Amino acid sequence: MNKRIFIMLATLLIAACAGDVNRTVAPTHSETLEAPPEPPKVVAGELVGQNANWLRARLGDPGLLRRDGRSEIWQYKSASCVVNVFLYPADEGASDASPDTAEYNVQYFDARDLKGAPAIQKDCLNSL
Repeated sequence: MNKRIFIMLATLLIAACAGDVNRTVAPTHSETLEAPPEPPKVVAGELVGQNANWLRARLGDPGLLRRDGRSEIWQYKSASCVVNVFLYPADEGASDASPDTAEYNVQYFDARDLKGAPAIQKDCLNSL
């Protein structure tokens, strides 16, 4: 009889220690790790003076490319603004350079909201 009671108590004790095998263990801390923000593709201060290949590597092909004489205007549009980048041949003295072979450099750019009003350049570049 004592042997039976001992076996029953031992079985109950083991079952009590096992608990609910389907329960989920809560994390020990509530911190969530977030990935650091992506650095901007282009920083406003470094854009002027760069060549067309550098610009294309960072922002891709423009949504609109307009040639006006020997200059090019590249337009990039986001959901909130438009950036117009004005490029001119690097060697203005080379009159025999065609628009297809000349190396173009960024001389100026502007940022506008979708209504045409000036926009904050940094914010607009970051939105591309």
